Amino acid sequence: MQSAGTAATQHDIPLPEWMRSHLDSYGPDGLVCIDGSGTVLGWNSSLPSLLAADASRWTLRAVSEIFGWDTGEVRDSLIKGATESGTVRISAAATREGRTFPAELTCSQVAPEGQPRCFFIYVRDDTERARTGRDRMELDLQNRLLMTRAGGLILVVDPDRGLVMHANAQAEEYLRMPISRLRSRMIEEVMEEVEAFVSEQGLGVFRVGTRRELELTIPSAAGTPWVLLMNCTKITWHGRPAMQWVGRDVTDRRASATPARDRVSLPLSAVTPTAEALRHPAAQIELLTRHCLERPDRPWHETRSRLEQIQALGDQIRSAAENLQYMARVADGTLDIRRTETNVGMVLGALLPRLQARARAQKTEIHTVHVEEDASLFVDARLLMHALRQFLIRAVDAGGSTVTLTATQEGDCVCFVIIDVGATMSAAALARVEGEDTLGLLAQGGDADLQDLPLVLAAHLFRLLGGHIEVQSSPGMGTRATLTLRS
Repeated sequence: MQSAGTAATQHDIPLPEWMRSHLDSYGPDGLVCIDGSGTVLGWNSSLPSLLAADASRWTLRAVSEIFGWDTGEVRDSLIKGATESGTVRISAAATREGRTFPAELTCSQVAPEGQPRCFFIYVRDDTERARTGRDRMELDLQNRLLMTRAGGLILVVDPDRGLVMHANAQAEEYLRMPISRLRSRMIEEVMEEVEAFVSEQGLGVFRVGTRRELELTIPSAAGTPWVLLMNCTKITWHGRPAMQWVGRDVTDRRASATPARDRVSLPLSAVTPTAEALRHPAAQIELLTRHCLERPDRPWHETRSRLEQIQALGDQIRSAAENLQYMARVADGTLDIRRTETNVGMVLGALLPRLQARARAQKTEIHTVHVEEDASLFVDARLLMHALRQFLIRAVDAGGSTVTLTATQEGDCVCFVIIDVGATMSAAALARVEGEDTLGLLAQGGDADLQDLPLVLAAHLFRLLGGHIEVQSSPGMGTRATLTLRS
């Protein structure tokens, strides 16, 4: 190992793969990893530009030096706070080109069991200019993630050459070929290879585009063909005109799917809290939208807070609608399980962008630490995402400053751990979430019990996938939910 006086780089240090992976993937804000004494082990690519400094001298130096702190008081506060509660957030000053600027620092203690403790310090430049630039970068990243991992079949086609410029992950399931093979191929060749049939004259319709829906039929291994309603929109893809085709699956696949279990008796009163969860945010969206429309001359970043509230409220409506849908299917015994090959990265990549706006509205940060994205799963991804989503929503709404999510491969299982330091769960709620058959029993309780219905429903769905749930919650320590699923 390099000595403290050498001009080492972080790649001279044999960092664990989980640590290096998190450093390499985090952005656009700064991230630095330190050990228990405050010595720098590594950093992400955004940190040097954030501080406008030469990073070659940072490795194995004190973290106080790279931030220009005269004393170790800030460092000690971060380490002490993270040691006691797992995560701490403070405001401090950092130095850039000889001048100080306000920074928001979040420190989290992270290390797999059996390894020396270490800490991640997340750095956000809190000046107005930096916030505006970061907002635009985050919006662009979220749009790209949504385009890449949204549900249904998505194809982006070059209208002049007929080449597939982009395909999302679901395209692999429907078209039975990897994304790498789909890209840069003629759209007609792809459709002919999978023996697809479109409800128009010729496959060239994918180049021309239409705002009318067309029906696409694709043979499936299960025997029942997939039927998708395709809709086209003209977009710009990396600066070039393109046709974006989005397909909605309208196939009745229940006959070939795995039945979940017998129906559960739920009274009409169980619908009330979910219906209220739809009505209230819908009214708020109407009010906030009116505020934005009344001042069309204002720059977008001045209405950012209201737009984020609208985004978060829309997410609440979508969540409540999904709860109603799954409640109805569980109640009438028509819920089915459609297992496909996927991995942790694809599940979380489709799940987390939807939750970021809600977390920001609650002044909460969701940190993903030690996530093994390549861990494979054979599962119904929509049910898994719904279950994880409800547990994350409970953690975000608990009122803590941070929520930490880990996802690790443990033998033949994948273990998701969600930790928050907000309000704890009641003993009755814990019993309902951890109980094996509490969804039906919940209906026998009062209105207060029905408020727990979304989380109890999520636990019910997770167990239908073969998962196991364990929840620990106590004052001063927060809540730790461990959801284990066979991979």
